[in-house]
Amino acid sequence: MREEAGVVPVHHVIDRYVYRDGAFTFTTFIATVDEPFTPHLNGESTSYVWADREHLPSPLHHGVVAMLRTVDPFTSDRAVGRGS
Repeated sequence: MREEAGVVPVHHVIDRYVYRDGAFTFTTFIATVDEPFTPHLNGESTSYVWADREHLPSPLHHGVVAMLRTVDPFTSDRAVGRGS
C-alpha cells in the first residue's frame, strides 16, 4: 500500500486478494481507515477516488474487477454471495 499511496494513516488490513496472469501479479489490499486521506501517488497511478459500492469508477483495473467477482470488500463477510 505504501508503494502506491505513500504513507497510509492508521489502518487495519482485513484481507488481500492476489490476481495472477502469467508473470503479472497484482495485489489488492482490503483495509479500513479511520477517515479518508489524501494519498501521495507514485508514477504508476494518475488519480484516486474514495468510492462506495454504488459509485465505483470506470474503468477499473482488471485485477480489481477480478477481486470484486470473488470478494465483497464492503462487508465484514467478504465472500461474494454471503453476509448481509
